[in-house]
Amino acid sequence: MEAVELQLFNQEKTVNNILHNNIPVKKTEPSEPAINPQKTLEKALSAIFTPQDEDKIVQARRILGEVANDTSDEQLGVFINETQYLLNSWFDIFERQIFNGLTLREVLKGGENGKA
Repeated sequence: MEAVELQLFNQEKTVNNILHNNIPVKKTEPSEPAINPQKTLEKALSAIFTPQDEDKIVQARRILGEVANDTSDEQLGVFINETQYLLNSWFDIFERQIFNGLTLREVLKGGENGKA
């Protein structure tokens, strides 16, 4: 904590010297381009809400037919995610039975319990 306080003190001292002594400040080129928070947020949101999710809902509605007519997109999305989770869990159990306690991913990595 003392190192941080010392660093802040030195920065404050430098700023005061510049302000009170009219020391010219050198403009330096930024080493990295400035981060645009709006672009970063848009990128994160697009990663979360991909069109693939919409495609899955449309595909599920096509497969289920009239059964899905009374179901909202949100409910159908939850159903798809829960079903996918169950399938993944069942496959993991099956793979562990077949591959002596390892999943296929762990076997392909060549490590025990995912440790390669």
